[in-house]
Amino acid sequence: MQAIQISDVKGCMNHMLLKNTFDHFSLVEATITTKATFVLDGALVDGYYDESELAALGGNVPKFMPYGEARNICLDVIKGKKTPGFFKFVFSAPRDIIAQLIAVNDISIDIDDVASLSLNIRYQNELLYATTGSSLKVFTPDKSLDNAWDEYVEKFLTASDISYEKM
Repeated sequence: MQAIQISDVKGCMNHMLLKNTFDHFSLVEATITTKATFVLDGALVDGYYDESELAALGGNVPKFMPYGEARNICLDVIKGKKTPGFFKFVFSAPRDIIAQLIAVNDISIDIDDVASLSLNIRYQNELLYATTGSSLKVFTPDKSLDNAWDEYVEKFLTASDISYEKM
């Protein structure tokens, strides 16, 4: 787990709301407080996909919707003359990124034992923070997947020109 402070709040928000930078992540949840508090649960509803859609997904039905499908909803809630008082986005790495991290880093964890690799982005008191996390379905003292995920997030932020400082 790693805590990061995003230095360029406006730049990061542009990436999150106006560009497709974060679209490949799954959206677990978004909570946005403007004139009211809006909560978007990204969990996909069982039975939503029909047989042909399931076949197109190759049987790997994601648990959460891709953020790209929810980005405009979040933008509609946030846009306006006033800055939100608070927001929190909980992103999760999709299965292909988890598989890539396991393979590239030669990690001895089965992909089915990974519950999630998360990226939480929270805005509060005019400051923007990001926190990484991991959840496994099995116990292991091996932290190599955590370290690989932390490194992935740092590279992702750097490649996206989102300035940050580790806390």
